[in-house]
Amino acid sequence: MTVKIVSYDDGTAPLMGSQMMYDQVMGSTSGQELIGGRPVSSVSDTNISHTFTVVGLRFNMPIPAAPTGKSVTVEATFVPTTVGTFTWQCYAPCGAGINGMGGAMSTMKWMEGKIKVTA
Repeated sequence: MTVKIVSYDDGTAPLMGSQMMYDQVMGSTSGQELIGGRPVSSVSDTNISHTFTVVGLRFNMPIPAAPTGKSVTVEATFVPTTVGTFTWQCYAPCGAGINGMGGAMSTMKWMEGKIKVTA
């Protein structure tokens, strides 16, 4: 399965504490993702805008902030080892509230949603 994300968000949501692990690419077939076609295994925690994380599939894509007025394309391939419906979520504190985890972060289909894996 290939996940391709085009982000226009030029804001950052630096990771802190237990979120620091989400600066690493996890679960992709190569251990890397492509950012604008360039392979990387992590994104600086201070340059992260979002993550696309599926804990149930042990998959994480850190999404860097886009250049102002432009977009950034991030792509990764992984092979799911189980079928089912899984929740994806952004683990970068890009939402409202004192810890950045409110508002859009807790709104289904904004910064979290479902992914269905079939055989």
